[in-house]
Amino acid sequence: MLKNILNLKGAQQLSKEEQSSINGGGIRPCGSDPFLYIPIDPPNNNQEYCENLPANTVWVSGKCYYCS
Repeated sequence: MLKNILNLKGAQQLSKEEQSSINGGGIRPCGSDPFLYIPIDPPNNNQEYCENLPANTVWVSGKCYYCS
């Protein structure tokens, strides 16, 4: 189910450099190592939609990320 959600949202895995940048920028820890942050494109870039997805998602600097 989650994979389908991410595929529908056009998610892609971030490079290690991007992950480090995001982690340094304040995204909360995922609870696993290494961390994986996947950008998600919510409709109209909506924070409430992002935070209510049935997944571990975070809203940082106007962007939605799935955190695994």
